[in-house]
Amino acid sequence: MTIVQGKILAGEIIGSRVSRKIIVTPDFPFVDESTNEPSIVILPFEESINDDGRFVIEVPQSESVVKDAGSQAGITESVTYEWKIVENLTEVIEEEEVTKENEIFKIHAICPDDDIVDFSTLVAIPSHGSWLGIGVRRIANVLTDPTQPYLDQLSFQLNSRGGFDESISYAQRDLVSYQGGSYFWRPSTPS
Repeated sequence: MTIVQGKILAGEIIGSRVSRKIIVTPDFPFVDESTNEPSIVILPFEESINDDGRFVIEVPQSESVVKDAGSQAGITESVTYEWKIVENLTEVIEEEEVTKENEIFKIHAICPDDDIVDFSTLVAIPSHGSWLGIGVRRIANVLTDPTQPYLDQLSFQLNSRGGFDESISYAQRDLVSYQGGSYFWRPSTPS
């Protein structure tokens, strides 16, 4: 379990009672092996935010987690959480108390595998996807950025040829898999 602590600054609403909380929900279920008995993380974690804006919440790390028990069992990946800060505003309207919940902040980020983490150091990502690691997402963003020189190098197409077989002749840009890795053929001298 990782302790995430932080402080938010939010203005007060005069004449109303305001309570705030942080809600942390896994974007996809995963196996938490940090406990004596491994458990599947599905439900949100929730903690109140103090009047001074400080909060502490304990959640399972999601930087390196085990996938479900299906065909990918034992493979570790990163899973994002939705980190949401909401406020409950209680007002008296026509002699009746009415409470409204408003979302004031939301990001998607992994929970690092550390003992204590400051909320401000979480790396927000623009989107999330099942079992796509944060590192892979960052590399993909850099490689496909039109302002970077890598885009031209990626514009050629690879021809997927399955598993490596010594009896097959391969051509330039053929992609094969071998002992858990992926390889493509390129000429030994630049053209």
